Amino acid sequence: MQPINSESSLQTAILRLEEKRREEAKQLTEHLLLALESVKPINMIKSALKEVAASQELQSRIVRTALALMTGYLFQKIFKRVSQNRYKRLLAAALQFGITTAIVKNPEVVKVIGNRILKLIRPKAYAYQD
Repeated sequence: MQPINSESSLQTAILRLEEKRREEAKQLTEHLLLALESVKPINMIKSALKEVAASQELQSRIVRTALALMTGYLFQKIFKRVSQNRYKRLLAAALQFGITTAIVKNPEVVKVIGNRILKLIRPKAYAYQD
C-alpha cells in the first residue's frame, strides 16, 4: 500500500476499505447461512441417506441383515405354530437367532440355496447371475 499524502487519497483509501469490509461481510453472511442450512436436522438426515444410497457395501449389508431377520422370524413363526410348549418356543427363539446369524455370516451360501429354490419354481426366469 502506498503512503497517503493528501486528503483525497485518504478519502479514496477509506472508501476502498469500506467497500472491502462490505464485501467481506456479505461473503461471511453467505457462508454463515450455508453453514446454518447444512446443520438443520432434516438436511443432515438427507445427507446421511445420500451417503447410504451411494455405498454399495452398506446396501449389501442392509439387504443381507433384512433377509436374515425375515428368514429367522419366519422359521420362528412356523415353529411356534407347530407347538405351544414353552421349551419348544425357547428352541424357536434360539433357532431364529441361529438362522439369522448364519445368513448374515454366509450370504454366498444363501444365494446358492436361493438360486436352487428359484430354479425349481421357475427354471429360466429367476436364475441369479453374479
